[in-house]
Amino acid sequence: LNNEIKDNVLYIDLSKDILESNIKIVVPGLVRSLLGIKNIDKIDLKVEGEYLKNYIGLLDDKITINEEYNISNRKNINEVVIYFLSDDNNYIPVTKYVNDNREKIEIIIEELIDNNNSNLISYLNNNLKLIDYEEENDIYVLNFNSYLNDDNNTKDFVFNEISYSIFDNYNVSSVMFKINNKNIKIIHKS
Repeated sequence: LNNEIKDNVLYIDLSKDILESNIKIVVPGLVRSLLGIKNIDKIDLKVEGEYLKNYIGLLDDKITINEEYNISNRKNINEVVIYFLSDDNNYIPVTKYVNDNREKIEIIIEELIDNNNSNLISYLNNNLKLIDYEEENDIYVLNFNSYLNDDNNTKDFVFNEISYSIFDNYNVSSVMFKINNKNIKIIHKS
């Protein structure tokens, strides 16, 4: 019905037709898609002038989508967003809640390697090892063994799955990939 961008916030008012869809799937997908537009940092979403239940106020990239819970207790719950591929080569974010106090990058790599979701694809080789990692000067640097460079047909998918996951979990502008300490590729957040 209406939209306006002011101070990097998109104010959007939709018709009630959206209520005919699965709100728990549509709203997070819509918000994440709109946040991909340059100069939009937050979304103020209303339906015919009213906030939706559970989506009140400014929404940002912390909105969860495709949630999976793998928790056994209330302690050490880590929320990690991991990007997988769909059958039609679209990147799908999955928010996983796990009892795991490791660094998020370690969880990301393990989840991408051990993908148990038959509907989503990850091209990370089972022999891939993350040797070390660090955040330096707004760049997340990842050093892998030689299995990162395993298949030229899937290499870009692998780089993107990892990069998109890092951009959703860390406040960095670039991801640098290394194989045995040799610089291979850098991906910048768009």
